[in-house]
Amino acid sequence: MTHLNDITTDTNVSTRSKGSHLTIDDRVKISVLKELEYSTE
Repeated sequence: MTHLNDITTDTNVSTRSKGSHLTIDDRVKISVLKELEYSTE
């Protein structure tokens, strides 16, 4: 089972480069983690 706080996957690591925009999927994951207070801010 995949946990919500495990947001890195092989596809994200291989296709993401520094300075690239976040995907909708990434934005949703970040939003959910912030709601669950997993944010470091």
